[in-house]
Amino acid sequence: MPDSSNDTTARDQLLKLARDLPYLANAKSKPVSVVLAEAKAKLQAIEDSLGGERQPFQRITAAELATGKFDLTYLIDGVLVKDQPAGLVAPKKSLKTNISIDLAVSLATGGRFLGYYNVPEPKRMAMFSGESGMATIQETALRVCKAANVELASTGIIFCETVPRFGDPVNMEAFRRFLDADGIEVVIIDPVYLCLPCDINPANLFDIGRLLRSVSDVCREAGATPVLVHHLKKTVANPYIPGQLEDIGWAGFQEFFRQWLLINRREAYEPGSGMHRLWLSTGGSAGHSSLVGLDIYEGVYDPYGAIPRVWEVSVLKPKDVIASEALRQEDAKEELAHILDRPALYRERRDAEPDRLKFEALVLAGEVGQPRPTVAPQPYVGHGASFIRIALHLRHRAREHGVLLLASALCCGPRYGLSPASAYRAALGDEPTRLADLTFREIAGIQPPTEFTTLWASDVAAHLSSLGSFA
Repeated sequence: MPDSSNDTTARDQLLKLARDLPYLANAKSKPVSVVLAEAKAKLQAIEDSLGGERQPFQRITAAELATGKFDLTYLIDGVLVKDQPAGLVAPKKSLKTNISIDLAVSLATGGRFLGYYNVPEPKRMAMFSGESGMATIQETALRVCKAANVELASTGIIFCETVPRFGDPVNMEAFRRFLDADGIEVVIIDPVYLCLPCDINPANLFDIGRLLRSVSDVCREAGATPVLVHHLKKTVANPYIPGQLEDIGWAGFQEFFRQWLLINRREAYEPGSGMHRLWLSTGGSAGHSSLVGLDIYEGVYDPYGAIPRVWEVSVLKPKDVIASEALRQEDAKEELAHILDRPALYRERRDAEPDRLKFEALVLAGEVGQPRPTVAPQPYVGHGASFIRIALHLRHRAREHGVLLLASALCCGPRYGLSPASAYRAALGDEPTRLADLTFREIAGIQPPTEFTTLWASDVAAHLSSLGSFA
């Protein structure tokens, strides 16, 4: 049978490409990967020109749908389904990368995600991380692996610190080859915003959708389930409630994700505490959904390396979160009652009933929560050395009960013409730990550390000196 006109044109194009290949291969100005990608694109265009020989749409009749076997495969029971684009979304600085590494380790080893969710079988994993740098990724991965009782080297995870460029045909082809080289089954890309062109309009649903489609198509062809790490909006009304799909930033992402892991804080993080209290809300079009609380303790950075950081995760059901918060509040009220039970550093209250003290503690707690007047306070009135010392002891005891109090909120030094609370906390040293078994009354009768009294004397001297100009 003679060639059709389409066949003749295709043959002519093939011959032209064959003649051009030696020149393309010898072009030193282009990397070999770019030459190969361009050649492949031209071959694909020739194949597409043949029309009916290539059918991009698969027909499934109603009878085939009714009797066929279309199974959902869970990569993580009740959390992550195979072959459906997923989003791991959280506000900035809310452990997105750390939790992504936990996700990668659990999937690679067939362990438990966050020590809780079951992974039926190991998968070949890749993680692209464009923000943290390999030193941070290594430190975090080692902590996560130690908590999971596995060796990082044995997980087989492939890491890369260069994220793919969505919508770039040459880069997407290189990304596909990367996935094919190791038979990657799940790929985590962190963060998505670095994968998008800098001139893209994040509010344009069609532009974002086209870019997300490009990476989805590559992952589908490679047989890899994509997990994209993204941000929640900064403008949510309440930043301490479980995340919602509507809170996902930028156009198109809410529609694109077929399943999601939404992370949000339950309370503000206190610098230096190492404790993160979060919400984790999961769901997907497959029908799964869950809501849990996460208490994640990482420890505090030690510049001398004597005390390494950790990865300790506790998963709480919502009712346990509520019960835990109520217990922490009761502990805090009891500690406040202890403060009220001291002689106010001025008088005894031996006849005070416990119920009366707790009532006063509630009143005090309510007063603390009220908006403060905008008038300038008198220098350190009511915020003397004794108050600062006991307040910092209270902070230490509250932390032991799981209640994180900001030192700067208990004793706002600069507002009263004093050094910041952090300076007094450092000057106090380990006294709150050493005297943890004493009452506040007993502590008040003990001479404070020299560094503490020296700092206070310096603040008082600076204040008195400032009054000289009014004499």
